[in-house]
Amino acid sequence: AEDELVKPVSQISRGRLHSKLELSLRQAAIHDPFKEALSCDLLPFNLTNQLLRIINAAKGAAAAPAAPQSADKTPGLDAFTFDYSVAWPLSLILSKNAIIKYQLIFRHLFHCKHVERQLSAS
Repeated sequence: AEDELVKPVSQISRGRLHSKLELSLRQAAIHDPFKEALSCDLLPFNLTNQLLRIINAAKGAAAAPAAPQSADKTPGLDAFTFDYSVAWPLSLILSKNAIIKYQLIFRHLFHCKHVERQLSAS
């Protein structure tokens, strides 16, 4: 999916990303009963902007959050994340805030892996 994710968000086919995720889940997680709960998404902001929004919300800042970067400029690698829909009663433990924390960690590690691949290729 790297060939798709290097494009700007506005040019990425979300359907193609979902089909690649489904294909990989079918091959890797054959007996996993929760594989249907996993989906991929392209957020309208990069990791830095997401962290700034969280910090401003935690501080109760009255200032308006930074406007999301244009979809023509944001590369898919910066916007890509996984989402997991949690059903009750598991949602008592894995709240939306916990899912967001996992997304932040994933996005950071995903970016680090991309940098590692770029450095290895050169």
